[in-house]
Amino acid sequence: MGYFLFLSFLAFLSISIGIINILPIPGLDGGHLLLQTIEYATGRPLSERTQVLFYRLGLALLFVILVQALVNDILRL
Repeated sequence: MGYFLFLSFLAFLSISIGIINILPIPGLDGGHLLLQTIEYATGRPLSERTQVLFYRLGLALLFVILVQALVNDILRL
């Protein structure tokens, strides 16, 4: 059961990372897809200033998620 449990854990971890990566958060692959979708819908590229703002907001969102996960882990101890 050791190998099966280990492989199950690896599969779960891989799927979880894949789902998180596809979220439309800037800095992740889903964020790039969202930007490309917006550019396709508008028919022109976004300005550099808008893209920088988009990525800064995404970085802030990732930081908030990181802090929330850290707080949850500390409170469970």
